[in-house]
Amino acid sequence: MLAALLFTLYLLKRFMDRGGSGGEKGAPIRVITSKFIGPKKSIAVVEVYGRYLVVGITAGGINLLADLKDEVDVARVESSMTSAAPQTFGDFL
Repeated sequence: MLAALLFTLYLLKRFMDRGGSGGEKGAPIRVITSKFIGPKKSIAVVEVYGRYLVVGITAGGINLLADLKDEVDVARVESSMTSAAPQTFGDFL
């Protein structure tokens, strides 16, 4: 009986992991950088299917602040992903 329960849990975990998480390479959504600006408030640059979005995150929800469509902004974001130095939002906005 215990073996059947453990096997079922194993299968559930295995199939639930197929959806992918934000940290996996090739995942549809990745957090590039984030900055806390106050209690339960932050700003983040996220990549969603190749588009870079700046979002504001609060306890009440998530709001789109900017869609980085300019090629210069996108190049800055992509270069920040390969550099070891931390980036600030002033570099992107």
